[in-house]
Amino acid sequence: MQTPGERAQGRFFITVLGYHPLGPRVFRPCRLSPWRFPIWPLSPEVIDIDVGRQFFVDDFLIQRTTLRRTYHPGNPILKPDKRWEQTGRDPAAMVFSDGVWHDPQDGLYKMWYMGGIVRSTCYAFSKDGIHWHKPTLDVQPGTSIVQPGGRDSSTVWLDLKEKDPKRRFKMFRSHGDGGWALSVHFSSDGIHWSDVVCRSGPCGDRTTVLSRGNLWASIPTYRTLV
Repeated sequence: MQTPGERAQGRFFITVLGYHPLGPRVFRPCRLSPWRFPIWPLSPEVIDIDVGRQFFVDDFLIQRTTLRRTYHPGNPILKPDKRWEQTGRDPAAMVFSDGVWHDPQDGLYKMWYMGGIVRSTCYAFSKDGIHWHKPTLDVQPGTSIVQPGGRDSSTVWLDLKEKDPKRRFKMFRSHGDGGWALSVHFSSDGIHWSDVVCRSGPCGDRTTVLSRGNLWASIPTYRTLV
């Protein structure tokens, strides 16, 4: 008989909590310290995490720590300061799911982000992950746009296990043309993307994608108005 840890060897886990009716209806402006939502005191005294590696996105699984969060003085590191980021309803230059990866092939940090609200996917790169450069590319000449199709959330993966170099980068683009779904694109360099390879079934606009080996799983969005 295997223990939970043995069964989960090599897996990656994120502890997810659902919405609780005691949760706040209105959020105050962002702050540096983690929010302590009303659901937290309702959790068990001991939480079993012997199921594999855990991603500590907040302090929920941390009993005590000497970690002190500091605010980078150069924030925000990404601003809508280019003309192609100021189109549509509102200016925008933000990672909206998208992807930020370190590429061991050339040693660069690479970022894909929304340029202009739900307008396009743009690209930037960095040597240190702090100072970012938006190159002028040939997809839409004179801009950093790499995928001009409309989009909501969009997930980009650098797939280091992919054997086909033409599919090294994968994009799962959420858009509402003909109903909300994910369109899949491939790229060898993260800049020049294929046409739509396939399209998912119906899902929410804020859907994202996770991977485990050769298995790709979409995480759909469901909203309830309160």
